[in-house]
Amino acid sequence: MHVVQKNSLVVGFVVAFAALVVQACSDSTVLVPIADDAGASDACTQCGVECVDTTTDPRHCGGCGTTCATGAACVAGMCKSSCPTGQVSCGGTCIDPTSNPQHCGASGACDMATGGAVCAPGQVCNAGACATVCAANLVNCGGACVDPATNNKFCGATGACGGDAGGSAGAACGAGKVCAAGVCAESCPPSQPTACPAAAPTYCANTMTDTSNCGACGTQCNAGQQCGATGCACPAATPDACGTGASAFCTSFAKDPANCGACGTPCGAGQECGATGCACPATTPDACGTGASALCRSFLTDPANCGSCGNTCASGEVCNAGTCAIVCSAGQTTCGPTTAPYCSALTDVNNCGSCGNACAVNKDCSGGAGIGACVTCTPKVAMVPVANAPPPPAGLKVTCLANGFTGPCPVVTCGQVTYWEFSYLDNRTSYGVVGYGPQNVIFKGPVELMGDRYINTISVNGANQTVSLTGQSATLVEPWALFQ
Repeated sequence: MHVVQKNSLVVGFVVAFAALVVQACSDSTVLVPIADDAGASDACTQCGVECVDTTTDPRHCGGCGTTCATGAACVAGMCKSSCPTGQVSCGGTCIDPTSNPQHCGASGACDMATGGAVCAPGQVCNAGACATVCAANLVNCGGACVDPATNNKFCGATGACGGDAGGSAGAACGAGKVCAAGVCAESCPPSQPTACPAAAPTYCANTMTDTSNCGACGTQCNAGQQCGATGCACPAATPDACGTGASAFCTSFAKDPANCGACGTPCGAGQECGATGCACPATTPDACGTGASALCRSFLTDPANCGSCGNTCASGEVCNAGTCAIVCSAGQTTCGPTTAPYCSALTDVNNCGSCGNACAVNKDCSGGAGIGACVTCTPKVAMVPVANAPPPPAGLKVTCLANGFTGPCPVVTCGQVTYWEFSYLDNRTSYGVVGYGPQNVIFKGPVELMGDRYINTISVNGANQTVSLTGQSATLVEPWALFQ
């Protein structure tokens, strides 16, 4: 906004008011310098016949007639012996050589040799070089590329920065104000009382809590750290710091299995980190091995470490309360000595009704657990390969008609006894019946049955309790008692 005075009375009032403002600011207000110089401002003050910017003009710094000393610059309406970091004094005015189109790229003393370039009409000064367009997120205001989010002269500018080209030139933030997120603010709010960076503020921060500006503008905390009254520190949950510089991180020596008790001290597989260091958890409390190679196991249940490290249970066994044991299916009972246990349904002739209750070789087991009893066996027919025949007594031989005398041979089984029907070596028309118990020990016979030879088939009649033996030319019918 251009303020043009119509008479000396108004001029005098403005000068006096500006002096009061300057005096008030110098007493209690910290002026925040502008972020850059973007050409002539829309806000000016009539000083004599000139319309001047009292925030930058060293002849009217803060008000008409207030002249800065030789070599000093006018910054935000106050005479400064030097310009803020990043700015250069050109003719007593601090300018930003990266955006000022009249001194684009200026440096040093900003004289004939270092005063920078004057950008042509239509060009802007972008990053210290004259260009036709501004970089992304910047706005061309009066030939200067400005950041509308932080620029104190064009705070909140949009589009083509107003004028005929459209958009808005934003607002010029006065002394003691900063442009924060495109809005002029009265210095910094209580929640973020520090303007950063200190030399040319563009944002507000709380240096007591901000991890990017902890203790001072630009002081960055490491990952995991918190910012507090004493600066960057690890939080209570992870109070221990490991590493140095940017690679430092926070952890807990009482919880971190990779840094248990000290930085870089790892726990073994399956171990947990506690207040006393690495230890096995309650579910697998027994450690096998040492150091980082230690493994956590349970001596009560681990079949590879049953009762102690390395004590492996045999195939089919489980570790039960620290002892290897077989697992019997439903309806079965563990029998035998502890050194060689086995499962039984208590229906077999060796465990009839109870473990170890063995029946005689010519008995069957009837019933089951608690009710089993040894009873007279019932004859049955089985087919056995010739090669499995036991040695026949003297004068007898194995001769089976099936498959051209190659077998298999029909036999009668009763209990644990197998009855073979042998032929006589003298070729008589008789069978020699011999019963073999376990380990092929002869239990009965030989009993000679006359009437046929060369056994072919055998059948059992349960109703009549008879056994029919068919040979080369006849069938002999014998009572069950012969085989019991």
